[in-house]
Amino acid sequence: MNTPTRYPALFLSHGPANLPIHESPARAFMARLGQRIGRPLAIIAMSDRWNTRGARFTGAMEPMTLHDHKGFEPVVSTLSWAAPGAPRVALTVARSLELAGFSAGLDPDRGRDSGVWAPMMLIDPAASIPTIQMSVPTELDLRELVRLGRALAPMRREGMLILCTGQACANPDLMARAPDAPPAPHVRPFCNWIDQRLAGRDAETLIEWETAAPDAALACPDPRVLRPLFVALGAGEGRRAMRVHEGTLHATLGMDAWAFD
Repeated sequence: MNTPTRYPALFLSHGPANLPIHESPARAFMARLGQRIGRPLAIIAMSDRWNTRGARFTGAMEPMTLHDHKGFEPVVSTLSWAAPGAPRVALTVARSLELAGFSAGLDPDRGRDSGVWAPMMLIDPAASIPTIQMSVPTELDLRELVRLGRALAPMRREGMLILCTGQACANPDLMARAPDAPPAPHVRPFCNWIDQRLAGRDAETLIEWETAAPDAALACPDPRVLRPLFVALGAGEGRRAMRVHEGTLHATLGMDAWAFD
């Protein structure tokens, strides 16, 4: 009997919804990442764009592609990623979270948002890997999100990939029009501070990032973009993170990505 492949937990900066149609280092990284990952049995994906009371999972066999964005060229609204859902997997994961003391359930009508489909169009262009999306529970603080990630970690030993997306750094009010605009002065110091905390397994300081990180309020005025990182951290089961991509788009979007284990 073959032992399922143990897949990592990942945190990716998903970037803008038009990421799949414009050449950039981040786009190239995600395309390569898909080739390196191979084919997990299923993907449990979390995006900073879906926040609910309690953890919710997409429960449809054919989840919709949600166009939850504005301000992009019209073609972006025609993009779709039609990988199958996995309702049975969603139910299994929800039940395991309930056993760990979390509120969890399925949402049969909810589709996958651009925080998932934009990177997945590059990671799995054939749209062949069953993928469920999980919401970020709003009632949990960062320590509890780490614990939530630990409760998800056993799924990695069952051949599933845990993919959490958000932004390493994001200030929409300061974004430049040009994707390749030089990084704003605060971006790389902030992203490097996160990397140093992850590399040093310093979760306690990382949890205090809003007061401890340099220029935190300027780098991430909306702290929701970093909440999925803490789920990935927990799903990594305390292992040291490796930064697998470093970059910036539109001057203020930190596109860094980390792999745990």
